[in-house]
Amino acid sequence: MSQTKQILQIAVSRPIYFALDYLYVGDAAEIGCRVRVPLGNTEVTGVIINKRKADGEQAKLKPISRLLDTNAIFDEQLIRLFIWASQYYHAPIGEIIFTALPIALRKTRQLPIKKAWQLSPQAESLDISSLNQAKKQKQLLGLFSNKEPIWEEDCKKISKTGYRNLLKALQQKGWIEAIKLSPFAQTQKNKATDFKQSLELSDEQQQCLHDFHTWINEKPLKPILLHGITGGGKTEVYLRMISESILAGKQALVLVPEIGLTTQLIDRFQAYFPNQYITTLNSSVAKGERLENWIAVKSGDADIVIGTRSAVFASFKALGIIIIDEEHDASFKQQDGFRYHARDIAVKRAYDLQIPIVLGSATPSLESLHNSQQGKYYYSTLKRRPGSRTPPDIIVQDTKGLPLETGLSQP
Repeated sequence: MSQTKQILQIAVSRPIYFALDYLYVGDAAEIGCRVRVPLGNTEVTGVIINKRKADGEQAKLKPISRLLDTNAIFDEQLIRLFIWASQYYHAPIGEIIFTALPIALRKTRQLPIKKAWQLSPQAESLDISSLNQAKKQKQLLGLFSNKEPIWEEDCKKISKTGYRNLLKALQQKGWIEAIKLSPFAQTQKNKATDFKQSLELSDEQQQCLHDFHTWINEKPLKPILLHGITGGGKTEVYLRMISESILAGKQALVLVPEIGLTTQLIDRFQAYFPNQYITTLNSSVAKGERLENWIAVKSGDADIVIGTRSAVFASFKALGIIIIDEEHDASFKQQDGFRYHARDIAVKRAYDLQIPIVLGSATPSLESLHNSQQGKYYYSTLKRRPGSRTPPDIIVQDTKGLPLETGLSQP
């Protein structure tokens, strides 16, 4: 590619409400890439949010120190969301972007290159009997029978701990060769889509799905408020909605208010989607593992993401639906640093992408109820528990005159 002069607008993690201009000379830099730039007496990491051709003002600008990424970390749609959030919440653009950036990538760490293997050109002339005494190598070579590249992850099926030595041995014998690919290259292919629909839907749940199918075909799309009593079967409705997104080759984002809800929800989703890659994004996940999960989402390997509020900024390859469980919960509000409401960000993101978003709750927020009454949201309800489950008996107890223990009377 030809060397070009560009003026890059860089967002840095400082309390600055605008992007800074720097000069860049080199191969065309993509919006959404990280760079190192001089700032005062130090050097910081920033993200490109815009660019333009260099003009007469370039002589006044400092050049960037170096380009950290060849592939964009954030796509342009997500960059536009960050800019909108900066204006809506009156927050520094850099702080917003660095909230969305995995901790491992906030300095100069390079993205890990993905490695795959393929049959070498001379493999056809080699004698397979030469591997008769190396059964593991021969077994591993069998993975290459269709002549398509094999990912390192696939090789673990042969030997979880020694697969690297097996690959090295086959490479030295001339059977295979390594390929280095973008960290965002998709590794999972042709996953089965057999979903385990173990529960039969009630009439109300079926009506919810029928309404969903009707509403997602209307333009423009509007958020759907699912008002269902506790135990009313909202999760089963979520699963059916997500399955349709998976069948369409799209990804799903499920936001939950608390980290504690993530594990049980993953178990429920994994039982329903046994062949899909389900991952999580929240602050309890170790830094290295969180980066791996984030890359899986960006590459499209992860089909379903279950996360807390910060997951609303995850960089998806093909986001197809957003579910917000317990949408009324105050935990969706970030109370320090960049203060935002994940539910509102999710609604904006769904609007920009023109994808369905479902807000579920047994006690919807007043804002969401108001929006449904004003016709800005669709409204669906689950008033009864499916099957033989019955709601608990509720008795109103007058505690006046009764002795209270930590606020509770004996009854």
